[in-house]
Amino acid sequence: IGQTKNIMADLVDMESTFKCNTCKSCFASTEKIKEHYKGEWHILNSKRRANGLFPLKRSEYKELMAQQGKSTKSNASASISGEMRTAKQPAISQSETITETVGDEEEELDEEEQEPEPPKIAANISIFDDKEFETTDECVQYMATKFGFFIPDAEYLVDMEGMLVYLGEKVKLGGYCLYCQKMFMPGQACQNHMTSKSHCKIRYENGIDGEEFEDFYDFSATYEDVDDVEFDEDGNVIEGGMKIASTGEMVLADGRILGHRDFRVYYKQHYRPTDTREPVLAQQREELLRLGGKFGGNDEVDSMEDMQVMHLLVKYQKDVRKGMMVEQRSQLHKEYRNQRQEYKSKVQKMRSSEITTAKIRDYHGMLK
Repeated sequence: IGQTKNIMADLVDMESTFKCNTCKSCFASTEKIKEHYKGEWHILNSKRRANGLFPLKRSEYKELMAQQGKSTKSNASASISGEMRTAKQPAISQSETITETVGDEEEELDEEEQEPEPPKIAANISIFDDKEFETTDECVQYMATKFGFFIPDAEYLVDMEGMLVYLGEKVKLGGYCLYCQKMFMPGQACQNHMTSKSHCKIRYENGIDGEEFEDFYDFSATYEDVDDVEFDEDGNVIEGGMKIASTGEMVLADGRILGHRDFRVYYKQHYRPTDTREPVLAQQREELLRLGGKFGGNDEVDSMEDMQVMHLLVKYQKDVRKGMMVEQRSQLHKEYRNQRQEYKSKVQKMRSSEITTAKIRDYHGMLK
């Protein structure tokens, strides 16, 4: 009967409107929820939430209180029998007995509220929802499919398991987001932030977290084609006949330049080369001959080299565009001046008409 009453009470709470997020229970009015906030059930669940434990339901809380009541009654009967046996001893003050019973209750609560278990961290356990797999590859594939997680420069990664364990410790023990580097409560709070904000990825940028993962990578394979570069035992470049430019590029002894990764955007650009085919150059010469005396006589154009002809033609085209722009600007200035003159003439006519009307009005006034 007691269990059915608890179930009915929970159903009544779920149909209500005001909800307590700590105890996962609902109430019908603000007065009831305020009383709930002052009660022992809410206080106990608040302490459990601060320690990372799940909240107790109303039925579980009542069972816990019943167990505590039985234990306190047994403690009280034991204390009474002890007092009857030691009647000759001096009586204990009431304040001391109260403190002892309160201390016993606190010890019982501490024993029941055990410390949370340490988080599970391994290479085959998901970083974002603690799901465990048989192999590391299955775990990585699961995180990539569900959360969009990917490992940058995976072809140069030499210690995948160590990197996954380090990322798990960073989220579940340190409480740091892998992308925005913000700090949260370790474990579920940090995981909820990363999944809700789509931060289930590594920033992997210089100055943020690029140097943080250097121990898990090995980029020495990218320098296999370079014969003039030598490395020491730690993998650092030995500067011999080469030097590092101010832009960060490596200049070898034979004059070749090894670009830096920061400029890969510029290296990928493709510039349109100058067309030096004979038909194209012949067409440009005919264009200059048609223009006539712009650059001298026809004999001078015939004696010029191909590159000179190209430069002259480009210069001519620029001059033509410049002349067109100057002509357009002069035309706009003329239109502006004409509009200004028309406006001034209109103003003068209005002023002259006002003056004449004023004179006529004064003359009629004199006649009166």
